[in-house]
Amino acid sequence: MFRPYKHSICISLFVLLCLPACGYRLLNGPSSQFKGLDVAPTINLTPYGRVSTMANAYLKRLLGTDRDTKINRRVQLFVREEQDTPLTFDRGGFTALSRVVAIVELKLSTKEGTEWSSGPVRISRAFARGRGTSQSELARQDAFRRAVEAGIIDAVGLLARRFETVAESESN
Repeated sequence: MFRPYKHSICISLFVLLCLPACGYRLLNGPSSQFKGLDVAPTINLTPYGRVSTMANAYLKRLLGTDRDTKINRRVQLFVREEQDTPLTFDRGGFTALSRVVAIVELKLSTKEGTEWSSGPVRISRAFARGRGTSQSELARQDAFRRAVEAGIIDAVGLLARRFETVAESESN
């Protein structure tokens, strides 16, 4: 007779054994696709100093760069912003909802120079203006951070497609 905890252990083991069969991985290790990439410090063209640190950490996590491999290419991220655009107004004519736009560009370079660029990736996020200036600024910064993260994801997706096309052309 199975005890309740033995039954749940058996089900858990079964699920863990089936997950790799459908392509799902529980742990994300460094992708072999991006081995040999060095992530250079982000060029931050915004008034927010913390954007560089956040963007670099997020990019490194997405790429899964590994320090144990030989570095032959360098990736650098450029972040800038556009002026806010009002989306809606309240009864008093003040902006109630605005949109912030982050422009992210990823460049891949070798010792010879720039090899590839994602081009400017524009991502916008809406944010609600608060009653106070500090509340509005916090909402704006959070929307800008989310826009930068989404832009990084899109730029890394373009980089992955570039690596796939290079791998396909080398195998042919």
